[in-house]
Amino acid sequence: MFVDTLYSVVKSTGARSSSDLTDEWWEKARAALHAVRDIDEETRRFVLHTIHYLIVVAVKNLRAEAIGNETHFKPLHGK
Repeated sequence: MFVDTLYSVVKSTGARSSSDLTDEWWEKARAALHAVRDIDEETRRFVLHTIHYLIVVAVKNLRAEAIGNETHFKPLHGK
């Protein structure tokens, strides 16, 4: 159920990649919040946390690209 719900929420934003989530992020956030309004609280919390971390990763990768570093994924809580 979680994966299906996450897919539906991300699809509702129109994003095709994690970096797409940062383009007009306020509109994407509005669409995601609208998509999760009718699901149970626990699933909603996990879905919103997952989307948050996808945005964090996208922003880190965009910053890395901007300074000329190779795009990479690091642990979210690592340094």
